[in-house]
Amino acid sequence: MPLPSYLICSMSGSEDSKTEQMSVFHIHELIKVEPTANADKSTRKSARHSLPTQVTASWILLPAEHTGEEYEFQISILIPGADVEAPFVIDEGRFSFSKRSHRIVSRGSLKHFPTLGVLWFTAGLRKVGTELWEETRCPVLIIDEQSPTID
Repeated sequence: MPLPSYLICSMSGSEDSKTEQMSVFHIHELIKVEPTANADKSTRKSARHSLPTQVTASWILLPAEHTGEEYEFQISILIPGADVEAPFVIDEGRFSFSKRSHRIVSRGSLKHFPTLGVLWFTAGLRKVGTELWEETRCPVLIIDEQSPTID
């Protein structure tokens, strides 16, 4: 089974067309939020502005594995305090490795959160026709804008 190389949540990124090297900018490690207007302070939180979000996932094919085999991928998000406890799928599809690594880039935006906590991004991969997903997770902390920082 291919190994996860990385899963990065950021505001943006770009790929060099000649070298195919990836650069990511403004990595989401934490998101500061404030109470939404007319909302109970303990329930709904909002980022000051809509945050562009790019989820970049990469897998590497092991030397014993062959290019050309088909895989399914799934990128999902689990929002703290959401009405639904299941992850929300934000991107999915199929691909075949044409070289030793393969990268998926999913773009969207984040704005409202039901509560403070940990926002989990998950990248899953499985060979077509199999049941078990191999998953990699990336946490992003949702904190109150007024929270003191830790030095």
